[in-house]
This record gives sequence, structure tokens and C-alpha cells, in this order.
Amino acid sequence: MSRLTLGDLLDLEVRFHAEREEDRDARRARYRGLGRQAGEGGPESLLAGLARSAGGTTVGRTFESALGWLHVLLAAAGVLAGGGLALGLLDNRGPHPVNVLDALGLLVGVQLALLLALAVALVPRRRSSWAPSPGFLQALLRRVLRLFMREAEAKDLLWNLALRRQANQELERWVLVRATQIFGVAFNLAALACCLYRILFSDVAFGWSTTLQCGPAQVQHLVDLLAAPWCWLYPAGSPSLRVVEWTQYSHLEGRYLLHAAGERSAAASAVSEWWPFLVLSLLVYGLIPRALLLAAASFQIRRRLRGAPADNEEFRRVADWMSRPLVDCATEGGAEGAPAPAAGPVGDAPDLAPAGTRCPVVTAEAVPIDREILGGLVARKFGWRLAEGAAAEGPILVVLPAWEEPIRMYQRQIRSIREGAGAERLIVVALVDKSPAGAWTAPSEKTRLRWARHLHEALRDPRLRVESLGAAP
Repeated sequence: MSRLTLGDLLDLEVRFHAEREEDRDARRARYRGLGRQAGEGGPESLLAGLARSAGGTTVGRTFESALGWLHVLLAAAGVLAGGGLALGLLDNRGPHPVNVLDALGLLVGVQLALLLALAVALVPRRRSSWAPSPGFLQALLRRVLRLFMREAEAKDLLWNLALRRQANQELERWVLVRATQIFGVAFNLAALACCLYRILFSDVAFGWSTTLQCGPAQVQHLVDLLAAPWCWLYPAGSPSLRVVEWTQYSHLEGRYLLHAAGERSAAASAVSEWWPFLVLSLLVYGLIPRALLLAAASFQIRRRLRGAPADNEEFRRVADWMSRPLVDCATEGGAEGAPAPAAGPVGDAPDLAPAGTRCPVVTAEAVPIDREILGGLVARKFGWRLAEGAAAEGPILVVLPAWEEPIRMYQRQIRSIREGAGAERLIVVALVDKSPAGAWTAPSEKTRLRWARHLHEALRDPRLRVESLGAAP
């Protein structure tokens, strides 16, 4: 089965954006013909074949190629950074031994801090402002689009993709995580290789020193803590207290504290016991976590791409057109067919509350509308006033972006609101659109009916109503 790629996803977005003004029935008939030519296959396979049917160089293929070159550059930068740092830290040609605390701090400590920051960033939260900025991906996409489209068309498409960003935010995040972990894996591989090179081909002497009031017992405690993951299996990978005491070094005096001036150590074996600990620390706290994160990011990207036909309403609709028969409901010799489903009934809508009602409001993250502007739009549309908290007993107004589809994320949000509000309270889904000039406008009636039909079928909520909100476009 053909799988969707990031390039396929972008090519489909470009294709559907170019067809947005075409007649729906004409598009459906064309895609049904393409589906019959493609033969049997699931939605993902059909969409992947559709994306690749153009052949030649496309926006998506060029973007994938540019992203691949970015990965190559990140890997090369990681090799240079990791290898150069390791060779510099383990350079034993000076008058002093290698400070193992320097090597641990720069090769392991910094990576642990970065991994902790990444773990905090990956924890799901209610708001998504914490997510890594996809600015460099957007800049890369902008450059690729300008190679294939006029400036105005590229700007228009970027605007629409930005409005749809909420649906693809998780995919963007994992693309960023994958790129950073490519750098991390290359950094750690190069650092390990250069550490082993220094150890195998030169007699690296290790010591430790610090300006802090920290003795061998405290350093031994830190060593035991870091070596906990492997010391039960490989005890020699953790220096003993005797070795820690023997390798305490004073830069002021130029000697190991337990020996005469100018002496490196009582025995070479005592000094060299540090290198297995350093290598294992770099392996356990550097390479392995980065490799696991790289694998997890690649898995999540594949998972999001596999779910695109179900999560993206436009993709799902086109896949249905390609796989299902085209049924003509017109009578023989008749000129008109059955009405389009989008304009069909969506169930009896509950009555609205009277003017002057105070209503709490819930606004989707994708709709950064000012509360004062929202209050004016609500007053003109319904005659209601916005409540400052959820204590008001009026209908709950849920403001959602009309430029997106009624995907499961918004359905879960409405279900959650219903669970907290009770079965009898009215919930009004207010759809807003946004023009390129930044004005909040009302969506078309066709869009409102599509949302109403999907939410009615998915939620079966008799106390749910869908309305358009905003100035006339």
C-alpha cells in the first residue's frame, strides 16, 4: 500500500487550493474517474496515488528534497560539533590532565538539560503557544512555493495553510523534533567515536577539580548516581572511591593532591578507570535517548500522515469520491438531480435565548479574536452580552474557525463542554472566518450547513445549534 509523505500532503493541499472555485459536482465526477483508473485501495493509497499522478517536479517533492538537505546539513553540523568538542576536551598534550567534570558537563550535562526542556515542551497542554516555532519550516515552504507559483498565489496559499495550521500542528511539531534529533544523534556518534579515538591512540590521563567546596565523597556520590543504569551489569564502569581520591587534581599546585608535585598518578590504571564511565555516560545519556526520540518522531510523523485522510475533511471527501460510485438521482430525461447533501436538513435547531441574555464564551485557540470585537459581533448577531465567567446561566457560545473542518478535536471539545453544562443547556457553535486583511467575517451558508450536518451526525445533541458570526464578507 502506498503511504502518504509530507510531499504528498503538500501537493494535495496545493491541488485542492487551486480547485477551490470549481463546481463541486464537476470535481466529484472527475475524481470518481481518477478513482476508477487507480483501482482498489484504501483512502491513504488513493490519495498518495493522486498526489504522485502529476509526475515531474512538484511543490511537495521540492519541499521534501529541501527538507532532506536540511537533515544532511544538521547531521554534518552535529558531526563537526560533537567530534570537535570531544577531541578538544580529551586533548592531553598540555601540562594538566583532562578534567573529567568538564567532559561530563559539556558532553552529558548540557544534553540532559536540553532533553529535559524538550520533555517539558512535549507534554500536552491546553494552549499551544509553548510549542516550538515552525518559523524555519514556513520560511523553507515559502521559498519553495515561490519557485512554482506567482507571489500573489503563494501568499494566498500560505495564508490558507496558516489558517489550517491547527489541524497539522502535531505533525509540524514532530517534524521539528525529528530534525533536532538528527543533529543530536550525529553529535553523539561523532563524540563517541572521537572519545574512543583519543583513548585508543593516546594515553589520556583523567583527573577532576573544582573551585567549589566539594570533596571526593560528594564526587563519588554523583558518579554512583550517574552510573546507576549500568553499574549493576558492569561494575567496572563506575570509578571507586579510591580512584576518585587519587585523581583529585589541583591546578594551583600542578599535581594530584595525594602525590608529589609533577606526578600524574601512583598508577596509570587508577587514572584510566575514568574512561569507561565517560563513554558509558555519553552512550546512556546522550546517544540512546536521542536515537529513541528520533525513532519516536519518525513513528509519530508516519502516524499523523496515515491519519490525514480521516482527520482532514477535504482529504476524506476526495477519497470518498474516488472510491464510491457516482449515483445520479435524476429521473430519466429530467434536467435536475436530487439536492446536494450540504444543503439538506440538519435536524430541528433549538430556539435561541432572548436579547439581553448573558452568555459565557469559549474560543478555540485558532481564533485569536479580541474580546471587545467578539462582544460587538455577538451583540449584533444575537443581542446577547458576554459573561465574564462560566457562572452565567445563558447559552454557552463556542467560537470555532470556519476555515477548518469539523474534525474530531472540535467534536471532543463540544462533548467536554456538554458534560460540564448538563443535558438541557443550549450550546451555540459560532463559526467565524477571517479575511486576508484581518477582518473577522461570517462564513458562507454552505459552510455553516456543512458544519451543522457533521456535528449533528457525530454528536446527536438536540441542544446544539450552529450559527455564522462576523461581519458580512
